[in-house]
Amino acid sequence: MSSSMTFFLFALCFTAATASPLAARGYPPITPPSVTPSVPVPPSYTPTVPVPPATTSCPPTVTVPPVTPCTKDCTTPPVVPPCTKNCPPTSPPVVDPPCTKNCPTVPPCTKDCPPKDPVVPQGGCHPNFAGAALTLSTASGALSWSAKPVVGNPLSASSSPSKFFFQQTGFPVVSYTVKTVEDVNFALEVKGGAPVIGNNDPSGSNQCQKWFVDCSSCSSADVSQTKGKVASGCRISSGETNKQCVTAKGPGPMTLAACDGSGDQLFDFTAV
Repeated sequence: MSSSMTFFLFALCFTAATASPLAARGYPPITPPSVTPSVPVPPSYTPTVPVPPATTSCPPTVTVPPVTPCTKDCTTPPVVPPCTKNCPPTSPPVVDPPCTKNCPTVPPCTKDCPPKDPVVPQGGCHPNFAGAALTLSTASGALSWSAKPVVGNPLSASSSPSKFFFQQTGFPVVSYTVKTVEDVNFALEVKGGAPVIGNNDPSGSNQCQKWFVDCSSCSSADVSQTKGKVASGCRISSGETNKQCVTAKGPGPMTLAACDGSGDQLFDFTAV
């Protein structure tokens, strides 16, 4: 046997003897257990997401187109009702905008009011009633002004008060037009030497419908926002009867008499 063959057999035997002694004895080969390297796992977490603050839902702004003026010619003439303001009432009065078309002219009341020098109000206060509805009564409260909105109805002293508007019409001398609240087409005027209800003259030229109010006490509050007594100790005189005052001698029609400051010529105003 050659030396190279001898060396090959020797190497083969040495490898078999050293490779697996147990395998040479009939045992199965040993497989080393698999080892999983220990890798640290980060704890689970929920990412923080910034939440925008809540806002109120707003509707979108809608642009309103401008309204263009009407320029188209009318094809049908407008129907204009006849003016009835200041016309003699033949049915329930109709309140129209100020107009004079088709209405008879209302002449100033002069028959019962001879021209005289203007009456200058006496000392005291002259209330601004600011459009408030008012009742008038004697100091005791037993008698009040009462009248129905009917032409010729007398102003009466009664336990059942009516409501009136005292509208300022004069300056610097303060005068008033006295209208019934129930129907402002009627106003207090002098006729036959007595205070009665007549058709309101909006021109302001009817001297028989001009009245002066002089009070011993007037409220400084805004009368339009006030309820209750707003003026006291007031005398009401006509502008065309030589300083004659409305007088309440007792229940019934009131009269005009020379102003003497007596209690039956003094009235309190109450805003209602």
